[in-house]
Order: sequence, then structure tokens, then C-alpha cells
Amino acid sequence: MFYLGVRLMSPGKSDHGATPAPAKEQSAEKDNGHEAKMLAEALRKKPQHAPVLFRMAQLSEEAGDYAKAAEHLREILRQEPANQEAQLELGKVLYQLGDVAGALEHTQAILKVSPDHPDALYNLGAIYGNLGNGRLAREHWNRLLAVSPQSESAVRARRLLSQLPVESQPSGEQYVSRITKEIPGR
Repeated sequence: MFYLGVRLMSPGKSDHGATPAPAKEQSAEKDNGHEAKMLAEALRKKPQHAPVLFRMAQLSEEAGDYAKAAEHLREILRQEPANQEAQLELGKVLYQLGDVAGALEHTQAILKVSPDHPDALYNLGAIYGNLGNGRLAREHWNRLLAVSPQSESAVRARRLLSQLPVESQPSGEQYVSRITKEIPGR
């Protein structure tokens, strides 16, 4: 068993692992607080405005309040069930909350509609890789590389694939022997 510790991707947002300087971080927190107040006021005027809800979810997530982020994203999906951006982000947030089944459900829902969605393929690979299932991580990341080889998700997947342990594959003879034993009457 292995654990990659892979972070899931947000829609259209890169994560290069940069850490803001402390002064910038305090300034950003102040700006985010002001922005959150303005967004809350906008929601009072128009409570079902999806872009405002999405930004509030992002701010909640940045503050570490994943439950609040999930609440905002679920509200978007109540209004717009086909919103893939909200589905992807909710899958990521649910994963952060430890709800792996929910994360898988929302991420897989995207692939039912858009089977080649690069970020959904990446996130499924990341979830499975973090769970120690290298076979499924490899399957999703290889599919991503086939359908969107130049995407940022593919670049990250390519790097992570090299970190997955090589799984032993049964030889042809071992496979035939195993299958033969499973045939009834043999």
C-alpha cells in the first residue's frame, strides 16, 4: 500500500505549491474578509447567484471551512445540476472533509456527461492514488494523457505516474492457469 498525498485540482486553477509570505498572507486574509462581506451582501439581494456562491465557496475553502464551502457548492448544484465546475469543486471539498464516497460520486458524475474531462480524470486518479489503488489511479491518469496530453492536469498526472509503484502483472501462463481454475467443472 502506498499514499501519494496528491492534492486534487480545482476547476481552472493551478496549484504550484507556492506559499505566500506572512505579510502578504495577512493582507490576503483582510482582503478575503472584505470580499466575503461584499459577496454576502450580493447574495442577500440575489440569493441564488451561482458565480457569487462559487466565489464564497472558494473563500470558505481557502479559510479551511470545507463544510461551508460544500454548502455553497450544493446550493449551486440545486439550481444548476449540470454545473460541472461546481461538481468538480464539491468532489474536491468532500474529499477534504473525508467523504471519499461523496468525492467519487460527484467527480464520476462529470465523466458520465463528459467522459474526457481532464480535471475529473486527474482528480479520480488522485483520489484512487491517495487511497492506495495504483491500478485505478494509473487507469484514470493514462486516459487523461490520451485525451488531453498538453493540459496542466496531464503534466501533473505524468509526474505522478512516475511515482506510482510498478504493479506486478501475472505472466500469460499464470493468468491462463488462474482463469482455468475458475471455469466450472474443471
